[in-house]
Parts: sequence; structure tokens; C-alpha cells
Amino acid sequence: MLSPSPRLILCDSHVHFYDCFELDNFLDSAWNNFYQQAKLQQKQHEFIAVLLLTEAKEDRWFLNLKENKYQSDRWSFLHTDEAESLYAVDKDDCRILIINGRQIVTSENMEVLALITDGKLEDGKPMTRVIDWVKDNNAIPVIPWGFGKWWGNRGRVLSKVLESYGSDEVLLGDNSGRPWFLGRPNHFKKAGSVQRRILPGSDPLPFASESWRPGSVGFYFTASLDDSFPAKSMRESLKDAKTNITNYMRCERLLPFIRNQVAMQLRNRI
Repeated sequence: MLSPSPRLILCDSHVHFYDCFELDNFLDSAWNNFYQQAKLQQKQHEFIAVLLLTEAKEDRWFLNLKENKYQSDRWSFLHTDEAESLYAVDKDDCRILIINGRQIVTSENMEVLALITDGKLEDGKPMTRVIDWVKDNNAIPVIPWGFGKWWGNRGRVLSKVLESYGSDEVLLGDNSGRPWFLGRPNHFKKAGSVQRRILPGSDPLPFASESWRPGSVGFYFTASLDDSFPAKSMRESLKDAKTNITNYMRCERLLPFIRNQVAMQLRNRI
């Protein structure tokens, strides 16, 4: 059923759950981060928390949640009337809406997020083909920032791709791992000039110490939500140019950024 009145919707647009994460800590952190942001808006008693999953090809977290394969001391999981969404509910009736989606690696070694979909597409296809698939599946294509991925030849590829699609057809993604000292990327500046939306997300790395990130950055807007078909409601709101979206974002500090980059390089060599 549709929520009786518009409410504040807080959303993290780039979420991963890794095997090294402890489920209760992950969801507790997400709720606490969303709650603190809602409190800043003086809406801590009337908001909707949303995690938009961006699962890679080998990830099965959402499916495992639906099949009750995780044990939790504090959280239970409720199905909706659609395949791509469910609710995580704790013992105090705090609720987090979890909506499935994909992270697809293109032939250019860049990423495209397919937000709000239960569909699957294999990696390795050209970016334009991936974007077209996302659009054909009624999902929302987002190209997320990644360290070094928007420079040089790949930066030129991105510029060309963005020129080929309207500002409402392909969005850009920011994330909590982007360091402050690099400044604002040129593609973000260009996006602002053509009213292309930029959706922040936490994009946690595959280390146990990263499980605090979900909900720490994101965006919010006010809308009504159909509790039975929440993914459909979210999709419609994000595709509606009249939806007034506000981002909340903080960039990474120098030392954590360096530490994470070194850790990722070591992990990729193993």
C-alpha cells in the first residue's frame, strides 16, 4: 500500500555486502548512519532508509537474504510483492528497504551500475551496450567514479558516452572513497552544467573494517512509497525530473585513502 503521506527517503546508491562483513554490524551501521542524517533534517521519527545493492557477477547476498540463509540475532527479513526488494526489520521495528541491482564491468574496464533490477548481464561488453541493456530492463544506469578510471583514455571514452545520452538517461555516481585532495572531477562539473544527476553511494571495499560505511553518504528526497512495490516507487521517483534530490557526501581523508589503495593492490595480487 502507498504510504499515507510523503516522507523523507534516504538512500545509499552503491552498496556491496562481502563475506567478511558481519550481518548485524552491517545493518546496524546502515541504520545508525541513516538515522543521523535524518536527525539533521529533523525527520528522525519519520524517514525511510534505502540500500541500493550493486552486486557483482559472483555476489548472491540478496538471494541469500530472500532464502533466509543468514542467521541474525537482531534482524529479520520480509518479502514484498516484487522480486527485487525486501525489508530488513530489527527488534525495535527499525526498517531498511533493500533493493537489488548490479555492478557490471565493461570491456573498457569501467563500471556501470544497474540500479533497481533483478536482471543479470555478464561482464565484458562495451559500455554503450551495457547502458542500453540497463535501460531496456527499466533499470537506472549510473557510471560511478573510481580512482584513475576517469582519467586519460578512459576519461575520453566516458566523455564520449555521456555526449551520446541525454542527461536524464545516464547518471553519474560519487562515493565515499573519493579523496578530497583530488578535487571535484571534471565530469562532475560538466554534469552540473547539463543537469545530469550525481548519486552518491558508500561503495565499501572488501575489508571487515569497511562495514560501517553503508548509509554514511547518499542522497534524499521526499515522496510517497508503495510498501508492497517499493522498488517500483523508487524507480519512478528517480526517473522523474521533478523529484528534488539532495546529496549528502563526505570525501575520504588522505591516510585512509592511501591505506585502502595499498590494501586493494595487495589483495588483487593474491
